Amino acid sequence: MPIPPNRLSPPQARLIGLALLAGSLVFLGLAAFLRNQNPPTGPEVIAHAAAVYAVIAALAGQALRAALPAPGRLLVPLAVCESGVLICGVALMVSPPIAPLYVAAIPAGMLLKLAIEE
Repeated sequence: MPIPPNRLSPPQARLIGLALLAGSLVFLGLAAFLRNQNPPTGPEVIAHAAAVYAVIAALAGQALRAALPAPGRLLVPLAVCESGVLICGVALMVSPPIAPLYVAAIPAGMLLKLAIEE
């Protein structure tokens, strides 16, 4: 049965999810590298807010997967989880606590789960 042109096949969906994960992790690694080159001096509240956002993004990604209709069911949850990882990377570059590096594993793990689940 052919796939309609506006739908992704499961292999295409997995590839998109894994590409989002890879890009997020590369950005997180770059943020960690830049942090060592120039230690951040911004307010600590940025790191705490990013950590909270990352956890909420992971939970929202899972909830959106169940709630959205078929066209947005794949990409929207993946993008929400990716944003959690990226926000942690930004917080890692501008705020002294290192917690965002560890908390980024939560949305990254959910991103991986959602990518291979499709």
